[in-house]
Amino acid sequence: SIAKYSMSSPSWGIKNDSVFRCDSLSNGFHRVKYSVTDTNNCLHDTTISLEIKQIPAVALNLSKSSACKNSSVFNLSGQTPTGGYFVGVGVTDSTTGAYNPDSAFYKKDTITYVFAATNGCVSMASDVFTIDTIPIVSFVYSDTLCDGYAIYTMKGLPFPSKFPADSGIYSGLPGAISGNKFDPTKATAGSKNKIIYRYVDQKGCSDTMSTI
Repeated sequence: SIAKYSMSSPSWGIKNDSVFRCDSLSNGFHRVKYSVTDTNNCLHDTTISLEIKQIPAVALNLSKSSACKNSSVFNLSGQTPTGGYFVGVGVTDSTTGAYNPDSAFYKKDTITYVFAATNGCVSMASDVFTIDTIPIVSFVYSDTLCDGYAIYTMKGLPFPSKFPADSGIYSGLPGAISGNKFDPTKATAGSKNKIIYRYVDQKGCSDTMSTI
């Protein structure tokens, strides 16, 4: 026997006698004829109605497209329409879009937003989120300085340059620190004095290290 599907309007709605070209047809109901020619050369047919539903238009343009790896958890945004869910390595809550940069293993994380319309059709869109690495900070210092010593130059790494814009800031002892200079005469003698070095790179990512 020989079996095939066909459509009269439009005639190209069925491809190769069996493929329903739903991607090219308009939304709504379409009549499809199913025909069988048996071994006696007798023709049998029936007609069915198939509905093509509207696929929802979905877009994702992340409002925040990058963050430092040690940044706090935040909610992804930039999706239309609302009411869908997010998928990604760093996504910790698919419904709210909560994202933890520290849980993403890659520098580039493809975020996919999935939305299901009330008619049951599902569509999705993707955007790329960038996780910026944090700088590796080290601090070379002397464990012990005598009261009355000359001003000591502290050496934190990476060392800030004038271009591109980054910064290295020392803190911890008000009055005893000026820039990268430490004045032992203004520190507390006989106790451990905590000095903190904080480096911020050109992307705004930072890390700190302290003497204690």
